[in-house]
Amino acid sequence: MSMQNQYVIQSLTGLHQVLLGGHAATGGGSSASKGRAREHFVETFLKQTFPPTYRFGDGDITDKNGYKTGQMDIVIEHPFAPTLASSYTGSSRLYVAEAVAAVIEVKSNLTSQWAQIEKTSRDLANVQRQFGGTQSRGGPPSPNVPFFVVGYDGWSDMERSREKLRVTPGISGMLSIRQEIYVDNRTTSGGFTWGPAGSLWGFICSLWDTITRIENTHALPASYVVGAHAPD
Repeated sequence: MSMQNQYVIQSLTGLHQVLLGGHAATGGGSSASKGRAREHFVETFLKQTFPPTYRFGDGDITDKNGYKTGQMDIVIEHPFAPTLASSYTGSSRLYVAEAVAAVIEVKSNLTSQWAQIEKTSRDLANVQRQFGGTQSRGGPPSPNVPFFVVGYDGWSDMERSREKLRVTPGISGMLSIRQEIYVDNRTTSGGFTWGPAGSLWGFICSLWDTITRIENTHALPASYVVGAHAPD
């Protein structure tokens, strides 16, 4: 029978406190703090937890059908296709759908900003990834981009959190940092977890399982510019 690793739990518990402290320092729930909260989550949590082979950015996503989303908070890239930096600042990017491993939306408060999350979920559902030959675990990859939601505050009731996930199609998982709740639809994780360590680790494991599911693929990026004239 395996035992809990107290070193991992202590590290996660400390990280949980750092996330909450950093959010409080950015101004809490004010609309002006949205960008700072997202940046803090990326810098403090994602970049420090995931291997450096993964790039985290933000921007729009387009697919081979010509559909384009609005601005996505956090985009995790697959190394299977090129992406384009902004012509002006280079900060935000234009992603082809096949280059996107997952999208994360970060909110100060899930309960008051849920309508925005629903809109993002609908917008992202219109983007379709079209892969060529693919090696993946658990069957062929979904054409839909996996979508995760993170709130510094959310619902304090586990069942309410699970119900919101159930009735909002397209959301792969939802983390409420202050309430220490993570819920998803994966049977392998039991579907939910709690506590400062359990909630963060549940989110990490679910996201890791999602972004590593596709092991290799032929994304066919040239098809985005079929018909363009070659130089003479």
